[in-house]
Amino acid sequence: MHLPEGLEQAFSEELNQYEQEVNMKYVTSIERLGIKQGRQEGILEGRQEGRQEGAERLLLRLLQRRFRDLSPEIQARVKGLSVEKLEQLMDVAIDVESLEQLVEHLPAPEAAD
Repeated sequence: MHLPEGLEQAFSEELNQYEQEVNMKYVTSIERLGIKQGRQEGILEGRQEGRQEGAERLLLRLLQRRFRDLSPEIQARVKGLSVEKLEQLMDVAIDVESLEQLVEHLPAPEAAD
């Protein structure tokens, strides 16, 4: 059977809508709770990463201003430290007389494999 063009398009749209409704997955309340919890955890992780990156930038800027040239090794040793450790190092950076004194407070570099 052949439908007129206008009816054929309307039928096609109705058929697509019906197929989408039939194929739509039912999300249980437990799944919704899991999705919500996952979003909240993602937001918290994003905030933590942002604070950590900001603290890294601030410490590196402070060290650059106080001691001028920073070796890539020192920069690498600062990367990935916890916010708490970065804040401790900011306090140390204000008090020490030399970059060498500050390096004593940095965690040891990780050994290469």
